[in-house]
Amino acid sequence: MKPFYLLLLLALAGCVHTPPPSPPPGPDVAELQAQHRCLSALKLLNTTGRDDADYVQQRDALVASARAYQTDLIGELRELMQQKQFAQAQEKLALAQIELPISQELEQFSQQLTTAAERYRQRYLEEILQLRSATLLKEQTLYNALDKAATEPELQQLIIRQRADSEYFAAQLSQTGARALAQNELTKAVQYLGLANQLTPSPELAQQLKRAEQALFASKQKKQTARSTEREQHYRELNAIFLQNLQQFDYAGARTQLEQAKTLGIHGDELETSQEQLDSAIDRFVTQEIDAGNRLYSEGYIEEALLRWRRAAVLTPSPQLLERIDKAQRFIDRFEQLRTKK
Repeated sequence: MKPFYLLLLLALAGCVHTPPPSPPPGPDVAELQAQHRCLSALKLLNTTGRDDADYVQQRDALVASARAYQTDLIGELRELMQQKQFAQAQEKLALAQIELPISQELEQFSQQLTTAAERYRQRYLEEILQLRSATLLKEQTLYNALDKAATEPELQQLIIRQRADSEYFAAQLSQTGARALAQNELTKAVQYLGLANQLTPSPELAQQLKRAEQALFASKQKKQTARSTEREQHYRELNAIFLQNLQQFDYAGARTQLEQAKTLGIHGDELETSQEQLDSAIDRFVTQEIDAGNRLYSEGYIEEALLRWRRAAVLTPSPQLLERIDKAQRFIDRFEQLRTKK
């Protein structure tokens, strides 16, 4: 009977209920805050600390901490963007957004990051497309010749592979060109659609390329017309100021306006007539001022004579006139020295 009682005791011992061990305590608010798990910290605070006397202060501190972390995070992500580490920046942002409150600044930065990453990816994709398509175009003549003469299976496989590469890259080029055309990037559209049509000519690609070329031509014509209109408007404005300066005897200003009008490259005959008109007016004015200065100088009004000569020299600084001005100025300086000594 002893074995029976022993088994019974063992069975009864196994039926005794042993409570499971308590789970380890979770992180508190401070730990969550230190881990930048801002939303989890706020949730825990609302659950366990809402009745605390300093609840509002704790909540405000968590919000301020989240804002400070967001500012630091955006700064770090901008550095990654400058280093072209877009994948790392996007992964880090995605993880952080789980625990950060929604904010307009963070949303705007997220859009900027996505746009910059897409542009970077697209730019290098386009470079690869250009390089690979250039290589395929160089090889095309050789593989076309092989296609007519090759009988060996190895050569035929190479031809098939080259043709598949051409079709693949032509499709990529076509998509990039179509996207550029839709975005009105017409030069790029013509470039990529042209490469695609060279690799794998087709009526659809030819038609798409023609549409892009027509749009590019129309755009250039429109820009040229706009530039011509702008030049014409600028010329009219300069000409109006030129005529006004002539009427006000501001010949230096008139000369400046005329020189600016010449840089526009339009109305050459009209500008030549204006130049003759200005030269004639300047000659009359300079002669008038020199004669008046000579008369004043002979009458002993040296300072007044200098004023007239200098007005003439601004427009026509001849060596003789400049020498006359220098001599008169030295005379006045010497006279002032003698008068000061007395």
